[in-house]
Amino acid sequence: MDILRLKGMEFWGYHGVSTQERAMGLKIRVDAELKVDTKSAALSDNLADTIDYVMAYEMIRDIVEGQSFALLETLANKIAYTLLELPPINEVTVRVSKIPPTKGQFDRFEVEVTRARSS
Repeated sequence: MDILRLKGMEFWGYHGVSTQERAMGLKIRVDAELKVDTKSAALSDNLADTIDYVMAYEMIRDIVEGQSFALLETLANKIAYTLLELPPINEVTVRVSKIPPTKGQFDRFEVEVTRARSS
């Protein structure tokens, strides 16, 4: 399988356990790795034979900005299973991260999930 990556996508979302995160929102970063057989697309040079990156981006954006979850795990899972609805994708790895309003020194909190199309 080949891998198509959508990296460094940033959205404003209302996700988290704390009241502050859900009320004020925060920046959510998403990376997605889509495992797809790209041989047909490489030979045809036709978008219909692969993944439309813009459409995948918009699907992710609609979930992050349009829904609200307490857990990053739930958000990542929702994104992964939504992307798997696109027929050419066989497996997807999604990383979702945020910088919550928490005291302390850290870069960000991140969750990674991998989901595969069921046979």
